[in-house]
Amino acid sequence: MVPPAANAGTRSVHEELPDSVVVALALQNPRAFGELFDRYWNDIFKFCYYRLGDWHRAEDVASQVFLEAMAHLQAFDGRGQHDSFRAWLYGIARNVTASARRSEQRHPTASIEQQTELADRSDSPEEQALAADELARLRVLLVQLTPEQQELVELRLAGLTSLEIAHVLGKSHDAVRKAQSRTMAALKTAAARTPGFSNEAHHG
Repeated sequence: MVPPAANAGTRSVHEELPDSVVVALALQNPRAFGELFDRYWNDIFKFCYYRLGDWHRAEDVASQVFLEAMAHLQAFDGRGQHDSFRAWLYGIARNVTASARRSEQRHPTASIEQQTELADRSDSPEEQALAADELARLRVLLVQLTPEQQELVELRLAGLTSLEIAHVLGKSHDAVRKAQSRTMAALKTAAARTPGFSNEAHHG
């Protein structure tokens, strides 16, 4: 039976449970969905930021992703061999960010202030500085890739495995692996011809 409220003790128990179990709990008691939100908010937010390039827009879209997930939670079926809640959630994030891009009809570039705001979620000043720098540098390279290659990099950076990416994109595992190899080659080429990256590319 699902506890009536998510207190500190309940949350510590939920944190030890697999996603599929927490999903089952959330279907009985929506309060349990808070654990899934806590587990994946930062990663989903960063994925939205990578795709949209705007801090405030990313927050709005990430919130929409979780609202969509909560509204359609009963549609999740994690019984398949390669299914996972994480892959399912990123599938929603992919669709929502694509819709946001189409509605804007543009590809904004993140400002320094927005990059700093994202870094503020890190634990230390050193991590904040590294996060802001990495995000700015990453976007310089991503804009040189095709939209499909950008998406592969963004999903990989979000921590998804090749199998999960295949599930999100609706492609075979073999096709995703080949596409990732081509994307990595394109990324290295982009780094080699980009000021500030070329030396790293030759010595990496």
